[in-house]
Amino acid sequence: MKKLFYLLLVIFCSSCFYGSFKGLTSGYKKEKEYLNIVFLDSIDNIEKLDLQIIYSLNGETLKKEISKHKNSLVYFWSINCYSENCHPLHAVQSYCDDNDMKLFVVLDYYDRELTSTFSEIKHPFFSIDHFYYKTNFTNKYKKRFLNDLVGFELNDSISWKRYYYFEEDEFKKVERTIVELSEMVLP
Repeated sequence: MKKLFYLLLVIFCSSCFYGSFKGLTSGYKKEKEYLNIVFLDSIDNIEKLDLQIIYSLNGETLKKEISKHKNSLVYFWSINCYSENCHPLHAVQSYCDDNDMKLFVVLDYYDRELTSTFSEIKHPFFSIDHFYYKTNFTNKYKKRFLNDLVGFELNDSISWKRYYYFEEDEFKKVERTIVELSEMVLP
């Protein structure tokens, strides 16, 4: 009887949570038919990229693009994040405009709801090429991407933060919120 109870409990719980763990994996298989995703090995001219396309790349490719700009901010964004660390895209874009920074928004995972946000930033969304990093689990491919982006292995106390500031291709600072970043970066 006890085994039957546990079996029913597992079946019930698994049916309740089916599909509700957005962000655990890339979401690529589920969302690729709803989103226009292009995988890139390099970026020739960021100004000519289509804002309606999500460009998937690795950390080294993004770092090469960042090196072309004096000041850059990489914001790891999730559409379903509502914590104090997740600022609205238009607010982060405005912050970057006011402080002469190029904004690069990198999606933590795919979600068809993000098409409603395409107009909030001046450049297209980027995503992490989970095929390149050979894993579909968000925490694994994001950590590998970040290591490539900053040029060294990040410890866990840094890798979960959302705002990465660069001067040309040199990683300078990482913070949880845009407010903390502005206190450290701006004069």
